[in-house]
Amino acid sequence: NPSSESTAIINRARTVSPIYVTGGLFSKAVSANYIPNGYHSTDNTDPDTSGEYPFKVEAEGDPVVSLKIGDGESKNYPSLEAAVGIANGADDDCVITLIADEYTIAKSAEVSNPSKTVTLDLAGKTLKQNGTARFGVTTGGTLIITDSSSERNGTLTQSSTSTGSNTISIDAGSLVIQGGTITQVNGATVAAVLASGTANVTVSGGEILATSSANDAIQFSGSGDLTISGGTVEAVGTSSENNSNAVQFNSTGTLAISDDAIVKNGKRTLYVNNGTINITGGTISNNAGVAIYTYGTNKCALTISDGTITSQTSNAVYCTSTSTDPSTVTVSGGKFKRGGGGVISKEGTCTSIISVTGGLFNVAPNSAFIDGVHAVADNQTVIDAYLGTGTDDE
Repeated sequence: NPSSESTAIINRARTVSPIYVTGGLFSKAVSANYIPNGYHSTDNTDPDTSGEYPFKVEAEGDPVVSLKIGDGESKNYPSLEAAVGIANGADDDCVITLIADEYTIAKSAEVSNPSKTVTLDLAGKTLKQNGTARFGVTTGGTLIITDSSSERNGTLTQSSTSTGSNTISIDAGSLVIQGGTITQVNGATVAAVLASGTANVTVSGGEILATSSANDAIQFSGSGDLTISGGTVEAVGTSSENNSNAVQFNSTGTLAISDDAIVKNGKRTLYVNNGTINITGGTISNNAGVAIYTYGTNKCALTISDGTITSQTSNAVYCTSTSTDPSTVTVSGGKFKRGGGGVISKEGTCTSIISVTGGLFNVAPNSAFIDGVHAVADNQTVIDAYLGTGTDDE
């Protein structure tokens, strides 16, 4: 056998992850498909072993990440791909920390250990996704993205112009965003975070930004849940209602927005076509379009009990859903401001049932939506002069 310093490190993570070869001596050349970015196959020039083992796999370049498995010591690796592959086969939760100022993912790096958590600490560094490789979660497991730097300037970005090149993709398992800035800066019909299948996503901090004209910040389909309780989710584009939204939600699961969440801008801020939407806090705003827009033929149930929903130029809430089993919009609280049209409004062919029983508004809601109460003048001065709703006994 070769010496311990050159023993092959081969990791088959469960039955779903690829093989990673990051070192060793071999009698035949190792397929490039098994060698992660940051490592290469070369000739073994050691006269004592080259006859039997003419090929060698070794690291090339400086370390770019460190990997800590459970309570073990951290070890440096020359690629994120190798660290993720090894983490997928670990028996304990893992923490991967960026140590290079900038690194570009060249091969897919996806969490796939269904029973473990992998934390990626951006640590104030920049991680780039080049569009030819997926980064995120597949088949299961939990990926946490955070940023331990005091400046909070860690960035994960996608700079490819390829159609469908998303910054983070998740098909199953869970993605938890606690810090860092995740951006989608180029391309078409893409998103900073694309979730599908049974994936669940939680945002409690950081920023998720779609900065080009035709990108969603978060695009969500399948049957999973999206929870936003903090951080900022923003789209700046307004060119396409299908791909220029802060959040496009087409899941049969639940979208929950609460606490300190900030969701803003885009063609529509929330573009909803399915599932259950619960808004119990946070700020949802748009400087050039509708803040909350329901559409399509799928039934959705939108409930708003608190939070601030504003549009500078259009409706705070606008409904166009035409589902045979009517969608519902239930408003019992919150602050609403419109810049044009009705504060809460619906298209003529919309089948949605809208019920307003409470809240503060800068113009009175349509009387057809007010259920068991009436709009009365209120001395509130939050966001201009709101109107409040009160009982008929007032």
